[in-house]
Amino acid sequence: MESVEALAHWMADHLTWATIPLGLWALSLGLIPVVLLSRSSQPSGKVAWVLSIAGLPLLGGLLYLVFSAGRERKYAAAKRKADDELKDLLSDPDEEDPGDAPAGLRQVWDLSGVLAGHPAAGGNAVRTYADAAAGIDRLVEAIDAAERSVSMEFYTFRSDDTGARVRDALTRAAKRGVEVRLLYDRFGSLGLTKRFLRPLTDAGGQAETFAPRANGLVDRLRLNMRNHRKIVVIDGAFGFTGGVNVGDEYMSRDPGTAPWRDTLVEVYGPAAGRLQRVFAQDWLYIAREALTEPRLYHGFEDFPEPEGDGWLRDVVLRVLDDGPDRRDRAHESIYSAAIHAARESIELSTGYFVPTEPIDRALQCAARRGVKVRIMHGGPGSPWATRWAARWQYADLMDSGAEIYEAVAGVFHPKLLTVDDRFGLIGSTNCDTRSFRLNFEISLITLDAPFARSLAEQFDRDLSAATRIAVEGWSERPLAQRLGEAAASLFNPVL
Repeated sequence: MESVEALAHWMADHLTWATIPLGLWALSLGLIPVVLLSRSSQPSGKVAWVLSIAGLPLLGGLLYLVFSAGRERKYAAAKRKADDELKDLLSDPDEEDPGDAPAGLRQVWDLSGVLAGHPAAGGNAVRTYADAAAGIDRLVEAIDAAERSVSMEFYTFRSDDTGARVRDALTRAAKRGVEVRLLYDRFGSLGLTKRFLRPLTDAGGQAETFAPRANGLVDRLRLNMRNHRKIVVIDGAFGFTGGVNVGDEYMSRDPGTAPWRDTLVEVYGPAAGRLQRVFAQDWLYIAREALTEPRLYHGFEDFPEPEGDGWLRDVVLRVLDDGPDRRDRAHESIYSAAIHAARESIELSTGYFVPTEPIDRALQCAARRGVKVRIMHGGPGSPWATRWAARWQYADLMDSGAEIYEAVAGVFHPKLLTVDDRFGLIGSTNCDTRSFRLNFEISLITLDAPFARSLAEQFDRDLSAATRIAVEGWSERPLAQRLGEAAASLFNPVL
């Protein structure tokens, strides 16, 4: 009798432990309708997530919760709130005419206006820095000259010598009474501590981490909601954006990634106020502080035009911000439209080249109709997974006539697109799924011929440090290499 009771207790105990994981799996299966109703995933992605949730008990559901885009609707609501508050205070100028341009590119320009939701700003002066170290030097100089405000937003801010140099410049500004606000991404700035930033905060500056608003453990674990923007605005008059972050690697001090090739663009004028507006939306979402002082946006009215070499003047610019809070995939749409509008040439510089299918097809079609398509990315210091995934897509592009170049040393990290020496785009956006569909990004767009031509000329200069991938023999590379590239391409949706 005792043995029967012992067996019954044993079965009850083990059934209880078996019921817990089965119940959790049943709960994770409840995520399948969420996946199916999601508007942020492609059908192929939905299939992958459904199979993962159903076939990997517990793990599949956990991976979806961690890697799905997350609560982007909360950001969208905060952004609309910031827009509404700023619209009541700041009036938009009339749309500035960018001048004569081919009809196809004018249509792209008009599309950018619809996607941006605001008029283009004229009367800007722009200057580009093709050397990241020179860009950081100029950034520190501008912070040291700030009189009223510094708004800074970076994906990566390192606690190294370069990070300390920028932090100390911000600290000096705060001690002078300048309003200093720093926003850095949680994922991109891993290792950045409050202790490292304490000199800045003790001096009166503010520092905040961009991360999803957490309503529990799942929100804290989300990895896909990243702010990849690079924005600095000084006194509401001077703005900076591009591909440069704050870290020793950008100064080519890291032997594993040196030399680091990147581009920073400085803009003086109304477009700087537009960059400030995007910063204000992000700041409201994280710090819950509404920045409504007009001087933060119209500071250029109080400062004389910059002097010195390298400035292009009277440039009409549009600021395009994008992120998972939007359904229109603004950057992917502009890239695709501009490539389809090309008639003579396309120069694409990107830190990571893992194009989505619409961009891949657009590039192939452009090359097949006779457009000179040139793409440059990579370098031996860039992440191997993105380089391998990119190489899996080379064959069809090269068969269509596109030219593909890889940096021969270090890391090639600019984000530029030029079309027909007339359309130009420069900002934080890589040509990959993560930038187009998962990250918060920002770009400057122009139809100014001298500015666009200067970006195309920089592409030509970069060719001296790159090698063209040869069509001949590409299909004969070792089987192990092709298998590795094919395997890496399976992760395209998150690269």
